[in-house]
Amino acid sequence: MNFNSYIDGITTDAYRMLGFVIRNCRRFDNLDAIIAVYKSLVLSRLEYACVVWSSQYAERLNQLKRVQRKFLKLLYYKKLGLYPYRGF
Repeated sequence: MNFNSYIDGITTDAYRMLGFVIRNCRRFDNLDAIIAVYKSLVLSRLEYACVVWSSQYAERLNQLKRVQRKFLKLLYYKKLGLYPYRGF
């Protein structure tokens, strides 16, 4: 049993939903509201059934961490008004 295609699908769906969150929360000023939308739409997809495959595919977790890093960059921009430096 191989979970590589499953993880690719999760990543694709998470990026798609993150794009939706970014587009529709553009005018939100409350960071707690943006975090709530992210947790309900994006993070729930990333965490679904991760207990089954996470111990076997630790090297593929970087793929999922990139989605979270992109969201953190959005929060940084919303809070301070500028994008974080590369490697943040």
